[in-house]
Amino acid sequence: MINVLVADDHTIVRRGIIQIINETANMQVIDEVGDGKSAYKRALQNDIDVLILDVSMPEITGYDVLGLLSKERPNLPVIILSIYPAKYYAIRFLQAGAMSYLSKESAPDELIDAIESVYSGKAYLTEEVSLLLLSQAQNKKVDKLAHELLSQREFEVMKMIAQGMRSGEIAQKLSLSPKTISTYRTRILEKLNFSSTADVIRYTLEHKLI
Repeated sequence: MINVLVADDHTIVRRGIIQIINETANMQVIDEVGDGKSAYKRALQNDIDVLILDVSMPEITGYDVLGLLSKERPNLPVIILSIYPAKYYAIRFLQAGAMSYLSKESAPDELIDAIESVYSGKAYLTEEVSLLLLSQAQNKKVDKLAHELLSQREFEVMKMIAQGMRSGEIAQKLSLSPKTISTYRTRILEKLNFSSTADVIRYTLEHKLI
């Protein structure tokens, strides 16, 4: 029996995932959590075989959860299940240690296949993600986007700025100082050649990053 932990901040999404998994004979959802900190703490327990993790989570982000688990439980298979397009996020998360990146629009059978694959120690890559990795390996510059110049932390700050969050709010959410957030904002504007927050908002909306 494959024991699965589902981490997503939307209850209705968790319920759907749980139903899909529990209807499958060889696997079960052993627990569910609604924030990143709880996901990290629960995933440290040895009764968890596979973690299904959302990207945007309260407390700490899905990316940060991956970073913590890579040190504490490096062999725990993690599947990222997200609303965000693979072309903007998949490679970042795979490089951080995830074994699969799926869209929440994926068919139920694909989620089950991914769980079985990562549990057996093999990555599960959709055709879209496979092509992204192939393009990267071949050093292709096609569809290279400006935000790919940002570090993961800068990327997270950019999205929060675009959502209208103030520096103090961002600092509190990321456990950083407002001065550090201000520094990140300056770097983001410089790297993307933007002059204002309005440019950040427009860019993130155009590319469906939030």
